Order: sequence, then structure tokens, then C-alpha cells
Amino acid sequence: MAPITLAANQEVAAAAPALVNEEHNPTVTSYMACTVSRKDVSVEMVDEEHNPTLFIATAPTTFPTVQDQGNVLTLRTFDLTDGETIACIRWQGLYYVTGTDVVRILDFQSRQAGLHQNDSKAFARGVYSDLRRLKIGRDCVLLPSQVRSKIARTQLPLTNVMLCQAPLLDALFRDDFIKTRKARKLFFWFSVPYDDLLRRVLDRHGILVSPVSSTTI
Repeated sequence: MAPITLAANQEVAAAAPALVNEEHNPTVTSYMACTVSRKDVSVEMVDEEHNPTLFIATAPTTFPTVQDQGNVLTLRTFDLTDGETIACIRWQGLYYVTGTDVVRILDFQSRQAGLHQNDSKAFARGVYSDLRRLKIGRDCVLLPSQVRSKIARTQLPLTNVMLCQAPLLDALFRDDFIKTRKARKLFFWFSVPYDDLLRRVLDRHGILVSPVSSTTI
């Protein structure tokens, strides 16, 4: 399948949600310490091999077609067989994945490819190093913990910095989708090159891979 561009990420909400269960009955949790409401969207999506590839390719199309207004954090989650949970995040009309979830996906898929690593921290550091190749404004947005200091430090235009800061960070931290409330990047859902990232992971560990990966989206 041809790579999906950032434009597709921005427009995907208009796509027909073929996999959506009409009786999704989302639940809303209000976070009293901030101004973010959360909806968990329950969608019937069966992957017989419990592989996240289908989820990676289609998750944004499985949200309800009605767009959330204001500070409503909507999550579509997928449980990996290793006990970890990953999420597609809808926030103000766009779709994102956290770096933590990218690490979880690559950890799962690298083990499926035969890699059995014992140092999870070193594994994560390698993935985060690879993710630095993705550019703010094109592939991701910056969620700063302190807006003014981060804008001054990065010298980025305001349009490239997500200025919602604490509410969204608190909501993601509260449900263990991020590990800390420090400034971080959120990656546009379809801008993460999972096939290339997996090849880099396996190459670091001396595992030969074919030119075409099963993680291509």
C-alpha cells in the first residue's frame, strides 16, 4: 500500500468508517484537574492474528463520524497480546500516536520477527533516537509543558506548536499513555514510518530483513 501522507491524516475523519460498530456507546470521563473530557470508542475490529498492523492502517476511520468539539480527548485503543495497550488519539480533529506507543508497537513486532531483547530501556532509547528524524510541523507536534519557554527555545512559529499543553498532557499521563508530563512530541498517525523503523531496530540487533516489511502502512 502506498504511504499515506499528512494530508490524508487531516482528512481521514471524512472517510467512511466501515469498521465502526454503530452502537459504539462511548463513555465520557471528566478530568476535574483540567478541562479535558475523554471518550473511549468501543469498535468491533477483529484481527485473528492479534497483530496491530490492521489497527495502524485503519484506526482513524473507526471513530464516530461526528467530530468532537473543544477539548475532548477521544481514544481508540488496541490491546496487544503482551498485555500492553496502544491508542489512536483524536484531538481537535487530528489523529496522533505517542512515542511510547510507537515503542510498544515496535517492541511487539520486533519480537514477532524473531528479536528477543532483554534490555527494554536500551531498546526504547534506540527507537526514540530514530524518531528524532521526524520533523515538528511535518510529522509531529510539540506538546510543551511550559509554552513560553519551549517556543523561545525551539524558535518555531506558533502554528507548529500545539498550545493546549497541560490539559492534554495530564489526560494522557493519567491513563499511562505517556510516562511523564515533560514536553514531548505527538506524532501524526500516518506520518510514522513503521516499516523503516522496524528495519532499523532489527538491523541494530543483527537481524536480516527483507526489503518489504509486514508493517508497511
